[in-house]
Amino acid sequence: AKKHWKTILLTAAVLEFSRFAVRYTDDLGIHFPGQELIIMLTPRWLPPNLMFWFVLGIVTGFRQEQFGKFLERTKWYALVGVVVFGVLTMVEYIALGNLVGKTWLGPWFGGISRYVYTFMVILALLSFNTLKLPFSRTVSEVGGKTLGIYLIHSRWMYIAAVLLYRGFPSSLGNQLIYQAVLVIVAIGGSLLVMGALKRSPAKKYYRYVFG
Repeated sequence: AKKHWKTILLTAAVLEFSRFAVRYTDDLGIHFPGQELIIMLTPRWLPPNLMFWFVLGIVTGFRQEQFGKFLERTKWYALVGVVVFGVLTMVEYIALGNLVGKTWLGPWFGGISRYVYTFMVILALLSFNTLKLPFSRTVSEVGGKTLGIYLIHSRWMYIAAVLLYRGFPSSLGNQLIYQAVLVIVAIGGSLLVMGALKRSPAKKYYRYVFG
């Protein structure tokens, strides 16, 4: 990462794209020999599956000054990219859903546009780091607890979804309400569990559980 940063970034990008391409073709109903074995050996939750982002973080950490100049030159392109690829992500999802005959491709589907969109969001956030945003201190504090939220949030989302289904089924037809409740419950519930452990007699184990 220090001496051959271009090579390691390119290698990580190729491996990431190859893994993605195997699942993308499977989602489209395109199959080839060995595809099932590759998918079985590379489950979506496997950390190395996101190696490009890990390698990118290491490389930029070693070359912060150079990366800072790059951000300054490209910040407006990154902002435009967020809008363009944000729209393309939704268009791609709908188009592929129609192509394969499914109205919903599931929570794991990740199109090509989404990867670029993610990259553009990261660049834009880093480029405009001096911009004053409302509740930035609170967001920053929550950001430091993302590992714990990542580990717990899906359980809270499931609980919220079941309760809405049983108690307020009409809310399922309104995505703004439904998604808002899921996000609030998922983050809030996760923070409650983390806070409870931090204040409990078992608090010394907190860093081993949530980082």
